Amino acid sequence: LTSAFGDKGLCNRSGKLSYRDHLNKSNVPVLAIAGDQDLICPPEAVEETAKLFPENLVTYKPFGEPHGPHYAHYDLVGGRLHQIYTSHSYCYVIDHFRGGIGRAYVTQIQ
Repeated sequence: LTSAFGDKGLCNRSGKLSYRDHLNKSNVPVLAIAGDQDLICPPEAVEETAKLFPENLVTYKPFGEPHGPHYAHYDLVGGRLHQIYTSHSYCYVIDHFRGGIGRAYVTQIQ
């Protein structure tokens, strides 16, 4: 993971293998989520990475509103806001993996 922040980004330990070069060969669905206040993986970086996957397999979903609620890295992956904002991130992720949210629905709510 440390390599994600280096010049080459997303590469193996030696830097000889770039994972970025292989993301377009993925054949599994990807849900790329980002928090609007995430300093570890900013929304722009998540969106840029999501664009490397086949378009028909990736869904990019940023969380956070101009006047709140706001989301940082651990709010999404660590569950700090789970009880307060359950209807936002966690329900979205659960519904996505259950098949309840598809690309058409994501387009409607944006």
